[in-house]
Amino acid sequence: MNEQACAAAPKRGVTRAAFGTTRDGKPVEIHTLTNANGVELRAITYGGIITSLKVPDRSGTQGDIVLGTQVEEGLQVTLADPELIWQLVGD
Repeated sequence: MNEQACAAAPKRGVTRAAFGTTRDGKPVEIHTLTNANGVELRAITYGGIITSLKVPDRSGTQGDIVLGTQVEEGLQVTLADPELIWQLVGD
């Protein structure tokens, strides 16, 4: 792979950052997974909720394909929140 191709390739890896807290004060983190093809998955540690899944289209333009409400950074969440219909784990 030449230098131009390397510079144009998306950064891949896993990152984590603070996202917010639950109503009872427990910290919630957001994890971002990115691959070499430009696919980016973002999920929070509260229920494994996928907040974003960005994939490139044929022309390389990234778009978020997750349906549903947006979960905002810093949001306090509770088990009664309607956003949790997307949760992967937990009650």
